Amino acid sequence: MSKRSTAFSYIRFSTPEQASGDSLRRQLGATADWCKRNGVTLDTKTRLHDLGVSAFTGIHRDNADKYALASFLELVRNGKIAADSFLIVENLDRLTREHVRAAVMLFLSILEHKINLVTTNPEKVYRHDSKEMIDIIIAVVELSRGHGESLRKSEVVGAAWKEKKSDAIKEKKALSAMCPHWLRVVGGKYVEIPVRVKLVRRIFRETRNGLGIGSLCRKLNLEGVKPFREHRRASDKDKPHQWQKSSLARLLSNRAVMGEYQPHVGSKKRRPVGDPVPNFYPVIITESDYFAAESARQSRKGVTVKERGAGRNLFTGLVKTAGGVPFVYHNKGAGNLAVLARSDGLIGGHAYVGVYYDAFERVVLDNLREVSPAELLPAADQRDDAERVTALQGELAAVRARKAELVAKMSDPRFAGLDGLLVALGTLEAEEKRLIGEYQEARQLLSTPLVEGVVEAQSLIELALTGGDDVRRRLRGKLAAVVDVIRVGVKKIGLWRGVMVVIKFRDCDYNRQFMFAHRPGRRGRGYETPERIVRVPASDYPAGFDWIADELPDFLCEILKRFIAYDDAEQAKLKVV
Repeated sequence: MSKRSTAFSYIRFSTPEQASGDSLRRQLGATADWCKRNGVTLDTKTRLHDLGVSAFTGIHRDNADKYALASFLELVRNGKIAADSFLIVENLDRLTREHVRAAVMLFLSILEHKINLVTTNPEKVYRHDSKEMIDIIIAVVELSRGHGESLRKSEVVGAAWKEKKSDAIKEKKALSAMCPHWLRVVGGKYVEIPVRVKLVRRIFRETRNGLGIGSLCRKLNLEGVKPFREHRRASDKDKPHQWQKSSLARLLSNRAVMGEYQPHVGSKKRRPVGDPVPNFYPVIITESDYFAAESARQSRKGVTVKERGAGRNLFTGLVKTAGGVPFVYHNKGAGNLAVLARSDGLIGGHAYVGVYYDAFERVVLDNLREVSPAELLPAADQRDDAERVTALQGELAAVRARKAELVAKMSDPRFAGLDGLLVALGTLEAEEKRLIGEYQEARQLLSTPLVEGVVEAQSLIELALTGGDDVRRRLRGKLAAVVDVIRVGVKKIGLWRGVMVVIKFRDCDYNRQFMFAHRPGRRGRGYETPERIVRVPASDYPAGFDWIADELPDFLCEILKRFIAYDDAEQAKLKVV
């Protein structure tokens, strides 16, 4: 019985508002229906969604770590998607709305890699092995139509907005209801909001007087001063509504406080166009006060909290508490250990809680190295295939070791039985060739994007131990592609930190769960104790413990107390009386 082909569903729409409409449901339903009618297996593990992403500029096929289409194209180029698979889209304009030449090149490159393209509306299959010229002509027409619609819309909207902007600048009237947070629009004019203007002036004044952004952020949050933004993203609704250092930095560099308006073009990638317009907004900060604050900020550079070199934090954006609060990389410079700390602890919204970064990285990477492909696969038969791969790796290693022994004997001039060794070597080479074929076949059965990504990450982990920033950047990108989130809970007693970690992989039910305790090295008069990292054995975990919900388990306290008691006893032996 021939193996059924696999289909991958790619869904895209341009604006986030379309997610609340019928677009997503319609595209998913049409894809599932086509697969059912044509006897094709729909891959439900690989999620190819670019929601709220425009296809007009082509950015969605350039960054494999950010965009689903780019990720799929990378898998295709690397041979990770089986030949004769299907990529299903609602229409070719879901794939791209770029200029027709770029669009056609993308279309043909997918077919050239032996991937079939399917559109559900109108229903059409573009097979990679088709010799019909009419298919290419239909595709060119469809792609040209999609680009033409987007181009006309862009030109019409752009021209209307340009005219409106020009009139507003001449007459000094409001462009729209959107304006700086300390102003509002009344009767087509910008009017100050007194409470917010007072706060902006305070922020500039305290910055001029030497208060850093981090300290000012903590001060405002401890006083309960709310930030300006009232409408928050849905993903932030459960997070504390507090000032962030980034929002203060943007405010202090915003020249609109001096009344200046800088026209921009573009939506997501905005870029300035033309000269700034002075006195467009009400002036709330004088030029002298603005530049005095900027001078004070520049003078403090080099003594503020710094990030280590590029690529040092391998887990950027991944580490969070059970409640979703992110941990950020925090390093105060020479003589201090870098930590991963709760972001709200850095700005005064929570007690300062952190785990030393180097120890955390070592333990997490060790655990990632131990992940087996079998654990990432949902079906029992696939897990059997993964075990077969591991067994074949062992057999191959044994055969190659025996070959190496024979070659060493053959190079010894004192050895006489050369003919027998040649026969044995030929037998081993034939066995090696057979095992390589079986190994490659077994690996093909396990060729899912997640498994391949984890295997690549594991190989990069070995390189990162001795490699530079470039290797670490690559590893960071690969971890972001295969890991959904790393949930962390920290309990601190004395110098010891107990850390609970749950690594959740993308598109997979498997979680890697472990705990460890860490204490940095320390020195005193007449003694020195080394750093200690201890894995908490599974036998110490209480039965029925909820790894996801329990952020700071009480039993970690008991474990840490045991380590502290041991330290005290050892320190007593080392102290010089």
